[in-house]
Amino acid sequence: MAKRVFKTTRKLSGGRPVYRKWAEWENGDIIIGKYVGSTTDRYKKPNWQIEVVEAFFADKKAAKNLIDKQIGLNSSGQLDKAMAQVSEGDMVQISYNGMEEMQGGPYAGKDAHLIGVDLVTED
Repeated sequence: MAKRVFKTTRKLSGGRPVYRKWAEWENGDIIIGKYVGSTTDRYKKPNWQIEVVEAFFADKKAAKNLIDKQIGLNSSGQLDKAMAQVSEGDMVQISYNGMEEMQGGPYAGKDAHLIGVDLVTED
């Protein structure tokens, strides 16, 4: 009887995503990748899962270590609003644009992370 050989076509489960807290991001850091889903953390907030295709960080070593890995992005007001418009499988560009003091609402006077989200396609 011949030995059967199998080749993985798509990984459906796996280890824990890479985590990088927002405090470690610098103004202008960017990741580009495929949105693969979200999970809910213990505070009932979304954690956005991105399969990284490219990363451009001030810390080049950290960027290189993210390529072809899944990163979990913590909830943030701007990120949550933007990701509500993204479907699983969409390619996105996430850019970190620093912090700014909030002017109104229940968190007025506190700093908020400024995060840009763009849908992208390959040229």
